[in-house]
Amino acid sequence: MGYDMRVATRRSRVTRRRLHSRLERVNEMFNSSLQLNHNPFSEHGGWQLTSKNGSHIEYHRVSAKEMLALLDGMTGAYHLQQKKEI
Repeated sequence: MGYDMRVATRRSRVTRRRLHSRLERVNEMFNSSLQLNHNPFSEHGGWQLTSKNGSHIEYHRVSAKEMLALLDGMTGAYHLQQKKEI
C-alpha cells in the first residue's frame, strides 16, 4: 500500500511532444509566437523559452519538468484572468 516512486516517475515523463503541445496552447491563448529551444549538449543543457525566432530568451534553460510546469502556470494564469474578467 506504500507509494511507489518508480510508477510516479514513469507516468510523469515529459516528452518533446508534450512540451510542444503545451506551448502551442500557450501561444494560442496569448496570441504569441514563443518557441522552445532544446540543447542537451551545451554547458547548461535543457530547455529554454525564446521569442523573436530565438533571438530573445524569455526563460533560461531548465529541465523538461520545469519547463512543463512553467507552461502549465502560464495556462493557469490565463484561465484565472479570464474568470476575473467575467
